Amino acid sequence: MTPVMMESIMFLKTNRLFWNSKLDASAIREAPTDERG
Repeated sequence: MTPVMMESIMFLKTNRLFWNSKLDASAIREAPTDERG
């Protein structure tokens, strides 16, 4: 897990008012795939 990803997860975990499941699904679809496969 990259530091940016860890920071993002910690932010979202403590700030649930800023996101919902629809936004989460959209971000997962748009995220680049892991180069390691």
